[in-house]
Amino acid sequence: MQEKAKQDILVNLDRASTLLIMDWVMKFQVMKFRERIDDVSGKRGRSWHVTRAIKRGEDDKLEVETFVHLFDSCVQD
Repeated sequence: MQEKAKQDILVNLDRASTLLIMDWVMKFQVMKFRERIDDVSGKRGRSWHVTRAIKRGEDDKLEVETFVHLFDSCVQD
């Protein structure tokens, strides 16, 4: 349902509007080569917050800009 709503918005997006999609993503973790799954589970990392700004350009094509913020520590609520 969410994907259909997003597609409907994008089809009707005019040049005066911008769709912002904001979300937390998986933790950013420094990895060792061939890290065992036991070493990864429950591992703490840096939180990422990603924002995508989607707008319609002068040529009517969609343009996307992505902004990524990394936090040393924060609560994701």
